[in-house]
Amino acid sequence: MRKESVRAVSSALVLSMAGLGNAQAGIDKIYGTTVEQGELELEMRGVHVLDDEGGSEGDKTLKFAVGYGVNAWWWTEAYLEFEDERGEDAELEAYELENIFQLSEPGEYAVDFGFLTEIEKVRELDIVELKVGPLFQKDFADWTGKLNLLTERQFGDDKTEDEWEFIGRAQLKYRLSSAFEPGIELHTEEHSKALGIVGMGTTSMSETPVEWLFGLFSGMNDDTPDLQARWELEFEF
Repeated sequence: MRKESVRAVSSALVLSMAGLGNAQAGIDKIYGTTVEQGELELEMRGVHVLDDEGGSEGDKTLKFAVGYGVNAWWWTEAYLEFEDERGEDAELEAYELENIFQLSEPGEYAVDFGFLTEIEKVRELDIVELKVGPLFQKDFADWTGKLNLLTERQFGDDKTEDEWEFIGRAQLKYRLSSAFEPGIELHTEEHSKALGIVGMGTTSMSETPVEWLFGLFSGMNDDTPDLQARWELEFEF
């Protein structure tokens, strides 16, 4: 009887985590292809559900990271991921290790290429999530386009998915000025689709460059919250 109770509680935890992930996992950072050797970066970013008839309104995911440009083609970054369900205290949910590999020099080909690998370990469950895929970037006139085509799979006894799943993210921005660049983003996964408008730019804080982004996203199907906000802050040293 005790084993059945433990298994029931574990299943409930997995399902609740999966529900939160489905609500927000469709929106995340869109990566470029360029690596800056020797650059140290502190990053904070988050996704907040502002309106959702499915009941996830108020949920948010927060990530804090330290990244470093190891050499001219390898960037590595370690994350702590916190989740806050409907206004409760944020709790540490997962650890991530992310690597970006620059595969071409800017302008060397018609499109710049890179590759992303990411490993995430859920803190209290036996779930390891692997995410891999190519990154593309293209500058034309005063515009920059980014495209991330990723695949994702879970491993472990508590996994909720048994197959590779597709993740597609695209961003098109207008390079109005370094202080402000408007753009649009499309985020799509197996069960979620969202389209949004974003603003981004670079400012400084005590002579430290700070890159920022803020966007509002509308869900494009019933499995995606109606309105979400995404933000990023990156402090570069």
